[in-house]
Amino acid sequence: KPAVVTRGLPGPAPGMSVEALERPGTQARDAARSKALFEAGQLLFSMGRHGEARRTLEESLTIARELGERDLVALALQPLGGAALGQGDFEAARRFLDEALALAREGGNARELAAALNALAQLHRVGGRPDAAEPLLRQAPATAPEQDDCETGAIAPLHLPRGGAGAGCSRAA
Repeated sequence: KPAVVTRGLPGPAPGMSVEALERPGTQARDAARSKALFEAGQLLFSMGRHGEARRTLEESLTIARELGERDLVALALQPLGGAALGQGDFEAARRFLDEALALAREGGNARELAAALNALAQLHRVGGRPDAAEPLLRQAPATAPEQDDCETGAIAPLHLPRGGAGAGCSRAA
């Protein structure tokens, strides 16, 4: 995380990052720029600044695709889907989150898979389709014990009607 965030100053962090990336000499379309844009975009998203987050994350995603950086593409898709959802753009959110889920399945990272399943389930819930959300929410914690990831495994069940948060996790709380 940027130092201003860890020091309790998240407000100026995204602006400082984006401003720094606009300076001369920082325009290279490389992995470092894509990652920095992702960090700023994710922070903007977490602050509820969905329009700014979406623009920043879309630039990160575009650069990652240009470079063929699969991991950077996957990284940007979930918060980008959330930002699109925050703007009420369900179609774009669905496209981003479907791709995030596909890349998580391909990559075999249980934590990313659980997060992608949860994000797509939340899209269904907000879109009034709890029937489509529930199977995804039930799959998410099943992936977490593969890495003994209690945190990720506990998130999805919280959204179920009577979920057992953290069930199946062997790590002590």
